Amino acid sequence: MSAGTATTELGALGQEAKPTSINGVIPRAGRYRPMIPLAALMALACYAFLFFYVRPHIFRGNSDFAFYYRAGKMLKAGYGANVYDLNAERAYDAKWGGEYTAPGRNFSSYPFVASPFILLIFGPLACLSYSHAWTVWYAANVSMLLGIPFLLRSVLGHGRLFALALLSPPFFLPLDFALFQGQPTILLALLFAWMFTEIVRERAWHAGCILALVTIKPQLAIPMLLALAFARNWKAIAAFFGASFGLFWVSAALVGWRTAIRFPLVLRQFSQLPLGLGGPDLRLMPNVRGILYGVLHSRISTNSLEALTIVLSLALMMTVGVSLRNRESLTLGFASVIVVTLLTSYYGYMHDMSLLLVSFLLTGSYLRGRKLGPVEVTITFAVYGLFLLPVVSSSFHIMVIGMFLGMLLLAGLQFAGLLRHNSCIALVELRRSVVSA
Repeated sequence: MSAGTATTELGALGQEAKPTSINGVIPRAGRYRPMIPLAALMALACYAFLFFYVRPHIFRGNSDFAFYYRAGKMLKAGYGANVYDLNAERAYDAKWGGEYTAPGRNFSSYPFVASPFILLIFGPLACLSYSHAWTVWYAANVSMLLGIPFLLRSVLGHGRLFALALLSPPFFLPLDFALFQGQPTILLALLFAWMFTEIVRERAWHAGCILALVTIKPQLAIPMLLALAFARNWKAIAAFFGASFGLFWVSAALVGWRTAIRFPLVLRQFSQLPLGLGGPDLRLMPNVRGILYGVLHSRISTNSLEALTIVLSLALMMTVGVSLRNRESLTLGFASVIVVTLLTSYYGYMHDMSLLLVSFLLTGSYLRGRKLGPVEVTITFAVYGLFLLPVVSSSFHIMVIGMFLGMLLLAGLQFAGLLRHNSCIALVELRRSVVSA
């Protein structure tokens, strides 16, 4: 086997693949391999510092982990059917709120809006005290962050890029938000990385099942499902719906089938809930919905604003069909779908931007070893800019706007890079057909 046929990649997100290197570049360890253990130790030291810095503050205000933990306690107490009942949630927070926060501090009750099967995680965690459960979940998130580079090692190699993938996450502020808030976003990042790996290994059934697990937050699975449909990866789509059907019955076993089947209605009710009662704060969303709300909510009607949001989001989603046509650009295509997912998600806060980690790593893998033209150089600056922007922003509002514009720029550049790559492939194939004729 030649150097150009060392690894295998799946073509067009589902078509039969030929043995080839991913992106035409074979990952190599080289002289940077000794850096990996050092990078892992430095990352662990950073996570330990963050833990000891943040842990004393988790009882000083509300943490998103509290409503996941509360839902787990309700399940444990035999009241799983009430996990989406706002009155029941407030009653249980009044009962257990003293465990979540320091004495004398107010505790605002937030609704639980995740898919019921996530209680497979938070039900067992609810057997622990709140502080111990938060600590265990923090450790689990750190383990997942360290595991993502290992899942992507087929494209990252075992050298400098792999070491950077281990060391950089603690310095990406959205990931820190996810760690502190106890959100399951890091779990979703791990699932996307795992899904990519299964696609590369030509395991469409596995990839579809993993995407079904992403429906912990259903809005984050839609663009990837659309990409699979454009790629005609019917095996993965069939696996997605089969696994989703199975997860529905898992949810039904946990909270009852009536509660499980109400979940889509719960999402709709949550979107209409006033901010003071725990409803969504659109001003904090760095996505199409949040930016349009900030610019237009006082100028046009709510229905018109919602319609415009849907139209623009769907227009952005259409780009995923073009992005995943060629097997040699699978890494950049998958990275592009993740960025589009964040831009078009109906609910998306700063902690959800943690998914960008997977996009950054795949984009870096795609660029490695390539001749850097204007598009590639601009993509590189866009990735570094998005990584650093949360740290240098002077206010959270500026951070939200900056992240949206940065992701929009990155999505556009990735799209342009994919179009150029696909056109070059088409030109080569045309020349071959002319020569053979």
